[in-house]
Amino acid sequence: MTGAKGAMLDWDSVTWTAGSLSRSFDVDSSNAGNDVSVAITGSTSRFLASYPQINSSQTGGLSPAQKSLELYTDFSKRNQSITVTVNFNYAQGVTGVNFSLFDVDLGTRFVDLVKNITATDASGNTVAATITDSANNSVSGSGTGQTIRGTAATASTSGDANATISFGSAYITSFTFTYTSGSKLGNPASQSISFHDINFTPVVPEAGTVGAALAVCLLAAMFSRRRFSRKLAPAC
Repeated sequence: MTGAKGAMLDWDSVTWTAGSLSRSFDVDSSNAGNDVSVAITGSTSRFLASYPQINSSQTGGLSPAQKSLELYTDFSKRNQSITVTVNFNYAQGVTGVNFSLFDVDLGTRFVDLVKNITATDASGNTVAATITDSANNSVSGSGTGQTIRGTAATASTSGDANATISFGSAYITSFTFTYTSGSKLGNPASQSISFHDINFTPVVPEAGTVGAALAVCLLAAMFSRRRFSRKLAPAC
């Protein structure tokens, strides 16, 4: 397998109906149909009105500012959470997947906490992420048990509470993460993070592999015709 040309789900270039919980996107002209789908489940009733939505209220320190998908919640209990799942519509999966979360920080009555950060490959195996924290958040745990926790208050235009998540060279078909409150309060204050652009590279069979497979198929068909002239050759 090899990687094709890189692609991106760029929130500046797509639309999302404010308050919607799912959407599919066609961002790769070389792949027929929609390429990426995003779905949000869990305690979705705890989203503030008209959220999630695409905006540039949390910029991750980027200049000029770029848009991202803001997840603005008001959890009424500590065990409430929302889960974001991203699926890639490629038979062989994708590689080089990476994205950032903006403003994973804390306030006087909330703590941003991101957990269950994993991907799935074409065989159904779970893939762990490589996570890079910033000045105002920290990563703990290892493998599929890593969490990102806000450690200090951060301005919405700062990059000091970014977290970068990568699945490296793994061939994956989907990834997921869960957003919740790490506060010890029974009813934490409203809180939000923003989900920035997803970079990925589709995986395609190498040309030599495809050619060899076709050659074998053709030879088998020819042999079948000669040996069993009255029977249909096997389809490839």
